[in-house]
Amino acid sequence: MSPKDAVLRAALERSAALVKGDREALERLLHPNFTYINAGGARMNLEEYLQTYVSLGDMRWEQQELDQVQIEFYGDTAVLTARLHDRATHQGRVFEAYFQTTQVYVHTPQGWRCVAAQTTQAPQE
Repeated sequence: MSPKDAVLRAALERSAALVKGDREALERLLHPNFTYINAGGARMNLEEYLQTYVSLGDMRWEQQELDQVQIEFYGDTAVLTARLHDRATHQGRVFEAYFQTTQVYVHTPQGWRCVAAQTTQAPQE
C-alpha cells in the first residue's frame, strides 16, 4: 500500500470510528498528543475530544464523508486537506453541514496516527 493510500485509509477509518462512536478505535487512530480545533474555535486534547464527540452522547454522527482530498508529505508527516460532509445529531437536534478540514498524520510504529486536526465551515457553493 502506498503512503498516500495508507494515510487516506487512516482518515477514513477515523471517520468511520467517529460515526460508530468507537472510542477504542479512535484511541488507536489518534496520537496521544492529539489536538483538535472545532469549527466553533474550541481547542481540545485527546481526552476532551473523545469525551465531547463520543463519551458524553450529546453528539452522534450519522455520516461523515470526505471528498476533495489532498495529501502532501513532509518526511514522516502527512497533511491531509478535504471537504467534510457531516450529518449528525447534537443535543437532539439534527444538523447537516459541509466543513473544510486539515488533518496532520505522523508515521509511528503503530501506523499513521492523526496528531492534529482543525475543522472550519466550508464556503457555500
